[in-house]
Amino acid sequence: MVTRSEFEVALQKLRDGSPDAVAEFVQHYQPFIRRAVRRGLTRSGLRSVVDSSDICQSVLASFLVRMAAGEFEFRDQKSVENLLITIARRRLGMLVRHETAQGRDRRRLMSLDSRWEHVAPASTDPGLVAEVSDLLQQVRSRMTDDERRLFDLRRSGAGWDTISQTVHENPVALRKRLSRALHRICSELDLDHESDESSSEDESSPDNEQT
Repeated sequence: MVTRSEFEVALQKLRDGSPDAVAEFVQHYQPFIRRAVRRGLTRSGLRSVVDSSDICQSVLASFLVRMAAGEFEFRDQKSVENLLITIARRRLGMLVRHETAQGRDRRRLMSLDSRWEHVAPASTDPGLVAEVSDLLQQVRSRMTDDERRLFDLRRSGAGWDTISQTVHENPVALRKRLSRALHRICSELDLDHESDESSSEDESSPDNEQT
């Protein structure tokens, strides 16, 4: 059983972008996501033409980038699993709607995100760890100076009340500003196909923040 303090330490290491923490997270959660994705592909009739590893890698990259950026706060491991499932379902839903709208022959169906075709399904694949680090740099470089300041403060582990005192603005407004920036940039980078601000706030709230 993971204690609350151990859980919080692990989350902070993810925010820090620790390669070991990212690798450990992928090793632990990749099988969980792939099982959920396979079930969804089976129900939608796409399992024979879509590799679940493509969707799994895309889900993990989106989650880890936004986690490292300080967008999420979690109460426990179950809330992490719930959000991963939500992201995976959105990706599956997007894929099904896209293919239905295009009326494509399923025999010619391409993977959800060709960026991940080179990534092997190994649970500790170093390619994903390097990709997350590179994506974080890209995310930061696309931010305004104000957004970058919030980004850096969150990555350092500062809570929203602390940030509010530092920049002298409302913590809720600051949180929404960073969230909008992350969704904008993740969309530009094709990391967040159906971004919805409420998706992260359902799982994480300033009221529950412990950092």
